[in-house]
Amino acid sequence: MYELLSTIFDISDIVKIKKANATGIIIGDKFNGSRLSKPFNNEEIANAVKVAFENNLKVYIKMNKMYDDEELESALDYLKFLKNLNVSNIFYNDPSVFVLAKSLGIEDRLVYDPDTIVTNSYDANYHLKKGIYGVILSKEITKEEMIMISNKVSGNTGVIVHGYLNMSYSKRKLIKNYFEYLNKEYDANNKRSLYLIEQTRIGKMPIIEDEQGTMIFTDYVQESFDEIVELYNNNVKIFIVDGIFLDIEKVIDALIGYSSLLNNISYDKNDYYNKYKDLPLSTGYMEKATNLVK
Repeated sequence: MYELLSTIFDISDIVKIKKANATGIIIGDKFNGSRLSKPFNNEEIANAVKVAFENNLKVYIKMNKMYDDEELESALDYLKFLKNLNVSNIFYNDPSVFVLAKSLGIEDRLVYDPDTIVTNSYDANYHLKKGIYGVILSKEITKEEMIMISNKVSGNTGVIVHGYLNMSYSKRKLIKNYFEYLNKEYDANNKRSLYLIEQTRIGKMPIIEDEQGTMIFTDYVQESFDEIVELYNNNVKIFIVDGIFLDIEKVIDALIGYSSLLNNISYDKNDYYNKYKDLPLSTGYMEKATNLVK
């Protein structure tokens, strides 16, 4: 059975995405989670877990921070908090999270999601053999490569099917440093309206700078309406709709489309394209190799 997961902007969105046939939510806090649609505090996370479980939805927590040594105790405390909430699964990319989770006996809830790192079946199987729940494949490989990997993997694999894709991350405050170089003052902290334009392209790439560093995203919104069924038929089980820089209506309409296709219900992706003409929608790397896009 597939899992169709979605980020949320508010706890009230949980019921909405349930009606759109999502099977789980993705949430996190601002210290342990990065690149969130919206960060939630511990009280809000506990409430979200309660509401999600009442609606028969799984709860995935983003714990995709790269931890410094002095932060590991806080990471362990957070894992204990998540264990007490009995959250379904936890996204991670820092190996320390696996070690800490294993010490608590919850490594089987982990999903390895290192953004662009998992590009072959050997990597995927290496992590799955540790006893974790799943692995998210690189967003920079083609559909055919995803299928090749998933058919050689013993365990759950997943992909991001919809949303802006994070393509670059640095712990450095790049925007702050840029304006310091210009001898100008500018508070860029966690602003969601900034973007970059390369000299060779006209697309606008969203950029965020917050407590965890600087993140640059694609100048397009990934969509995978034509690809999702073939991926599912080839052992990809986890599908992610990431709403960062979008809104709940765009997320819900995407979920309706993907859930329809996964359940063999007719869906015309042109309905989404026509409704959201302002979105730079693209199949991205799904249908074209990375070296042909960049």
